[in-house]
Amino acid sequence: MSVRIPIRALAKEVGVPKSTVHEWIRKYFGSCSVDQHVLKAFIVLKKRGIKFYTLPPRNVPWPWILVNIFTINVLENYLNYLREAGGRVEVILDAGVEYWRKRYCDIPLDYTDQYWNMFYEAIEKVNELSKIHGFRYEVVVPDYPDDYSHVWGKRHALWTEESSDTPTNIDRTIQNIHRVIDNNKKIPWLIPVQGYENTPQSIAYTLEDLLNTIGRRYRYALANLCTSKKTSVIIETIRLAREVCPQCSFHIFGPGLSFIKKTINLLKYGDSWDSTAWTFPRGSGWSCKNNYERFIYFVLYMKHVYEYLTQGEER
Repeated sequence: MSVRIPIRALAKEVGVPKSTVHEWIRKYFGSCSVDQHVLKAFIVLKKRGIKFYTLPPRNVPWPWILVNIFTINVLENYLNYLREAGGRVEVILDAGVEYWRKRYCDIPLDYTDQYWNMFYEAIEKVNELSKIHGFRYEVVVPDYPDDYSHVWGKRHALWTEESSDTPTNIDRTIQNIHRVIDNNKKIPWLIPVQGYENTPQSIAYTLEDLLNTIGRRYRYALANLCTSKKTSVIIETIRLAREVCPQCSFHIFGPGLSFIKKTINLLKYGDSWDSTAWTFPRGSGWSCKNNYERFIYFVLYMKHVYEYLTQGEER
């Protein structure tokens, strides 16, 4: 194991037995060289039973991988790199809703046949790779988000006419979930629990409806927090979801780094979140442009993740 930090010191700092740290490194990173900030964040997450899914820079090992149907091709190369080193991963295949809608000047109200073809081709690809490389994966059901009004220039952009049987983004998402699951119940779906923008109470309605019709066969994801910067909205949404289903483990789509700093203690064993925001501009206003910068930005992001995860703990 080529890890550039003394294992004894690391184990003491994160409060995990040295033998356990050795085992986790061997199991998830194999012989990969791991930056100390990345490794420390991983160990604390693993200790707490929480997972952070992202798409790391090339040749940077990380066990929880996020790709979408438009970036699925990068997964194979990454898996080959990890396989040579003996590492392992778990994967979330995102529906790529934001990426798809960015391709249009006008907001498309519904998914096209072209989109659905890409969606199911990506599922076939990730399933094929999982058989070769032996990893678990989840597939996000395409939904209808309501929290991009700042991007689309108006509220409730994906609502339909009031005369429709499914006028709101919640109604349309629930309908889509049932359609997709009925098409193939064997796929390990990750179910998006949609809500109205900055309206936590709406999550409770959606989750109750889905639990009554689908149950707990699949994992649920809180899908209304991707763009929210209001800590009160994030806290109340998670609280209400826990109130509706205390036994559920939840995934949270795309919250910013401030979410980790302010609300990380709301996450419980089995929960997870995802983000690729580590590539975004920092104080200089410069987003990463090459492999070296991607590595630096990722390491610094993971350093913050570790600090926020351990804030208030005795060292």
